[in-house]
Amino acid sequence: MKRILFLFISLAFLSCEKEADVALPSTKPKLVLFAFLSNENAQQTAFVSISSPVIGNYQEPRTITDARVYLISETGERVDFDFVWQVGFYVTPLSAIAIEPGKSYTVYAVLNNDSVWGTTRVPQQAASFSEYVQTKVPSPFEWEQKRRITCKWTDIPGQDNYYRITLYPKPEFPAEDAEELYNGFFLDRQQDGKTMASSFEVNAYNPEPNQSRYALNLVTSDLPYYEYHRRRVNYAGEDPFSEPSPMYNNVKGGLGVVGSYLKTSVELRE
Repeated sequence: MKRILFLFISLAFLSCEKEADVALPSTKPKLVLFAFLSNENAQQTAFVSISSPVIGNYQEPRTITDARVYLISETGERVDFDFVWQVGFYVTPLSAIAIEPGKSYTVYAVLNNDSVWGTTRVPQQAASFSEYVQTKVPSPFEWEQKRRITCKWTDIPGQDNYYRITLYPKPEFPAEDAEELYNGFFLDRQQDGKTMASSFEVNAYNPEPNQSRYALNLVTSDLPYYEYHRRRVNYAGEDPFSEPSPMYNNVKGGLGVVGSYLKTSVELRE
């Protein structure tokens, strides 16, 4: 009797199924602006696109090539960006403006009646490595060369600091793209003015002669730069069970990130 009752209830639920025609909310595409300023660069770059709707058919973000993009310093100095087709970015003229530590800059993008902007304050100074050591790590495979890299630096006291450590192979030709081998992010909470350290392993499979040199970089950044790159790495992770990482946004009137950083580098050799 229980089985018959269960079957009757199941059929009743099935008979109640009906396709619902629900109008999904529409979202207006927004202007997107990305710019990371640094005195490391002779030319500053910016990327402008149109966002893709969250609901509905996904579309690749469309790069905008005809926006008015410009940068204004805290003293009122203005520099315009020009779109360069070869790289797909907006670029300032060579050495058009000096990005000074401790100063604020605002980047604007204007397209028709839409405008977006973001402001960044460049860090006061760049931290640098006080120690860096690489050692070989034994591997059971002849074709695998593992390295452990340990580095230390002194935190800049009296302020909140945001650090990023990256390791890149230095290609034979500077124009070649280099794949990031390591990406680490560090805060100085409860470590103000103290020695900070990082230790990590990297693999080098059959390294070619032009990949026998590596650039170990220590980036001192503002919060927007730090949060964007940290969340981007988390978002691009390969763990399907990881929690989604909302992207950082500090651009007014639209989406994107305007940040700044200072960088020091050392060269490692095999």
